[in-house]
Amino acid sequence: MARLCSQDLRPFSIVEGRGFIEVAKELINIGAKYGSSVEVEDVLPSARTVSRHVEDEYEKVKKHVIDELQQEFGILSKDVVVVTDNGSNVVAAFQDYTRLSCAGHNINLILKYTFDHLDVENPLHSPVINLFRDVKTLVTSGVVVKKEIAKSTGQIT
Repeated sequence: MARLCSQDLRPFSIVEGRGFIEVAKELINIGAKYGSSVEVEDVLPSARTVSRHVEDEYEKVKKHVIDELQQEFGILSKDVVVVTDNGSNVVAAFQDYTRLSCAGHNINLILKYTFDHLDVENPLHSPVINLFRDVKTLVTSGVVVKKEIAKSTGQIT
């Protein structure tokens, strides 16, 4: 196992994974059935074969999740619109459905990008930075005051 981890640059935890344990069991079963006359290379699949199997497993899990969502919540019929973020995995998962990008999420990303690129030294940016710093202070102090009032009156927030 140490050789596997060091030669293939794999994490030590690989030996604890369910997939690894299943492969080890299968190899032990093959060895028990056929003995030492079997070459390891003849038993192990190619990377391309593994890739195809992963794609098949993905489709099975995706179908299972969709079926569960439809049964549990009655959603994901073709007439339902799904609102999500723009993550490529999410977009791919809902490719067969009408999907809208979440406006709140998009605005948040735009604002984060904008504020990350503001320059304190720029005279046009400075008032905006100060304004949002003041708003943050006001909101933060309001939350602190609310917690103090709740604590002093014995209310739980």
